[in-house]
Amino acid sequence: MIKGDRSKQIEQAIREKKKLSVFSMPFYSRMIALSGAGKLLYVCADFVKAKEALLQFNSITNNAVYLPAVPDVLLAGKGAKEILHERSLALYKIASGKALVAVTTIQAYMQWYPTQNEVLDKAFELEKGASIGFDELVKKLIAAGYERVAHIEEPGQFSLKGDILDIYIIGSDPIRVDFFGDEIESIRVIDVDSFRAGDQINCAIVVPSDINTIKNSLLSFCDRTTVFDEAKQCVDNFNAHLSEHMSRFKTLLLKGEAANELLDS
Repeated sequence: MIKGDRSKQIEQAIREKKKLSVFSMPFYSRMIALSGAGKLLYVCADFVKAKEALLQFNSITNNAVYLPAVPDVLLAGKGAKEILHERSLALYKIASGKALVAVTTIQAYMQWYPTQNEVLDKAFELEKGASIGFDELVKKLIAAGYERVAHIEEPGQFSLKGDILDIYIIGSDPIRVDFFGDEIESIRVIDVDSFRAGDQINCAIVVPSDINTIKNSLLSFCDRTTVFDEAKQCVDNFNAHLSEHMSRFKTLLLKGEAANELLDS
């Protein structure tokens, strides 16, 4: 266990925005030492370490979120969609300040990100008693990456029948919004098993289901103190991911399936 005075020294150095290297500290002691250091981006070498760090941070602050990497293009189906939803939810929590600590992997650290404004602009609140036109609401949902279907079955979908709107918000239970004209008359939580509307709530935040990324680094997006767990392992995995990416890219380039100008991007 790290001594209290050493923990305070680390915390003070972080608050003063000093670059700091710490060696020979037990894994779980690292999260304890960082628990009072404010908003953090904690980068781990791989998924396993990141999940362990997330568990420990949440046992201390209960205010940490895991930011996964964009799934491999070869990973198809429901699993990839769930990862993208988890990623979008994490980006929203980081941008809105709801997550004190963002835990991620070096692979995710290497990828491109949107701006915080792009994320926040696509999120919106539905509140009982508020007025909004159906056409405007549908446009907002589609802009946020939601798919219009006849009957919602999974996160990221919405259904509009008459004056009743069902939305399966990512990271939350589905909801049913009843309208009287353009006014939201009630918002009720839908039971995920029976899909019957139950308890009423006063408001719900629609978190973007899909966010088009732009060329923005994770450091720029998060704008918080960055900590690398086991820096040597992070660097090794960084180089391994980069080497694999360049090898696959050059293969596609030789086949004429990738643009040459993207090689240096």
